[in-house]
Amino acid sequence: MEQFTEVKQDKNYIDLENQIKSLKKQQQEEIEQIPGYKDIKEMDKLYIERLDNIQSKLGNETMTLENIEKIDPEFAEAYRTFLKRNGTERTGEASLLRSDWHNEVLVSNPKISAIFTDNIESLPVEYLKKSQEENLPIVIVKF
Repeated sequence: MEQFTEVKQDKNYIDLENQIKSLKKQQQEEIEQIPGYKDIKEMDKLYIERLDNIQSKLGNETMTLENIEKIDPEFAEAYRTFLKRNGTERTGEASLLRSDWHNEVLVSNPKISAIFTDNIESLPVEYLKKSQEENLPIVIVKF
């Protein structure tokens, strides 16, 4: 512990630590100046609030589009529109890209928040265990 205290009091260490803090602050300030950044943060917040509301109202029910529609029809319709996109349009809109060559989803939150499937019978046992252990909902998507 004594060695660590000596290093923390070293002028070079203190200067380096201050430079790092300054660069992190500068980086965050630059990110916040990107046009639309604050709008995106607000949209993310609203999206999360809506999903939390849906999830709490669903209780133990499965999160299907049909069940979401009972609670938030506008949200369900937006997802239906999103899921109908087949990735062949070149509009620049976010979509599920489904073809013989691609199966991609835009990831904006790398934390696993649900397990998605179009057939619950085909889910591996490991996924079911993970869902149960981590209290993850299983979302059944119908195309």
